[in-house]
Amino acid sequence: MHPKSLSTILLFLSLIGNSFSIDAAEPAPEIDSDTALTEMRAARKGGAQKKRRVLYNDDGNDARPYKTVDELLSLRVKQVANAQVDTIFYCTGGGGLFWGHQPKVGEVLGEFVEGSGSPSDGDVAMRDGLVALKELGTDPLAAVIDFGHKNNMEVIWSYRMNNPEDSFADWGLSRRKREHPSYLMGKKSDWDANNLTEPKVWWALEDYSQPEVRDYIVKIFEDVCQRYDIDGIELDFIRH
Repeated sequence: MHPKSLSTILLFLSLIGNSFSIDAAEPAPEIDSDTALTEMRAARKGGAQKKRRVLYNDDGNDARPYKTVDELLSLRVKQVANAQVDTIFYCTGGGGLFWGHQPKVGEVLGEFVEGSGSPSDGDVAMRDGLVALKELGTDPLAAVIDFGHKNNMEVIWSYRMNNPEDSFADWGLSRRKREHPSYLMGKKSDWDANNLTEPKVWWALEDYSQPEVRDYIVKIFEDVCQRYDIDGIELDFIRH
């Protein structure tokens, strides 16, 4: 992460990390001096007050086939280059399951796609796209960051703080949620027992009152900040 790009403007929190590497993660530098804290706060303030023309929020959930970086970029972000966009917000998933980067903390989409009854073409395409870029030594988030920076745009990593699609889409229910149902707001039977206007229907939401849930999310953030050259984080509480 570039120190001069650290920023917060209500929606996103900036943290310090290192460049992307699939194979190894370098530990984040310790920040324990008053001087470093002062410098970081000043950088944050500068980022927050920076004037931006257009913020482009990309769901990152491309269900169309791609096998190369160029194909992915053509589907997602090439259209915003030279279009007065200053900042790309790029989502790679939520609930600890990712379809837009290769995590070391959290899970990558794929394990339950084939076992989800009749997986859609989109589910399969998301999984296969991740695999294809991994074989090339990269992933969608790294590719978008590289593209954004080469085109003078910030790239903010967007995380869905609670993604309830896995309440009805079995392919999206992570192994962690399957093995730790006590971390969730409800149980699977709540889907059938309630209509879509009842909050209880979204049973697979994580329960943030539990420290285990909060600690897990923080570790996900640490992983991304240490391995990707992001300019900030969007805490997307209102995706669903």
